[in-house]
Amino acid sequence: SSWTQSNQRVDIWDIKEVVDTPNKIEIIKFGLKEGDPRLHTPELTIPDRYIFINGRMLSDSDSNSVQYETIVHPAMFAHEGPKDVTVLAGPTQAGSGVIREVLKHNTVSSITAWNTNSKLVE
Repeated sequence: SSWTQSNQRVDIWDIKEVVDTPNKIEIIKFGLKEGDPRLHTPELTIPDRYIFINGRMLSDSDSNSVQYETIVHPAMFAHEGPKDVTVLAGPTQAGSGVIREVLKHNTVSSITAWNTNSKLVE
């Protein structure tokens, strides 16, 4: 999906490759057993997610997701149905990792991302 907000274009790509096969978590989640033909196809795999801001890839599925989950979800669950979210983060992968986790909450209708830098904070 893609959208433009406050002069920023955000693109989210979910990609599955033909050679992908279920990992251990997916095998357990879908109750796959030895001999199941779906063990050899990408049918039940979770796609890799890539987030681009203004055409620059800032995050992928594997980049520090546990760290961002522990930062974002307690704050999101502390509010009943958060709709408008502001993210303060540096210009590195941190901002997109936080945004990825915020997007997991279906109540969110807008995200404002502020790029912080050391001079601004001082």
